[in-house]
Amino acid sequence: MTGEQTPSGEKVHVVFKTDLDIGFTDLAANVVDEYLTTFILKALPLSERMQGEDGQSKFIWTVGSWLPFRKCLFEGLATAQN
Repeated sequence: MTGEQTPSGEKVHVVFKTDLDIGFTDLAANVVDEYLTTFILKALPLSERMQGEDGQSKFIWTVGSWLPFRKCLFEGLATAQN
């Protein structure tokens, strides 16, 4: 029931997640870059938008590896945006 009302009136979002296998589907640098420039940078505004819709929604996001976050912490999101 992705995004549909349940009998109790709650809205349910179903999310699919796989593990992060850096270097399996593409070069490791490309996979990390995609996490930084696509996934993380799109997740931040989405979390703000969801919070703003009803003031109660929560955005919970998990990532299968410490590497993209380590890169963000040490290099900063500003670097990833360039």
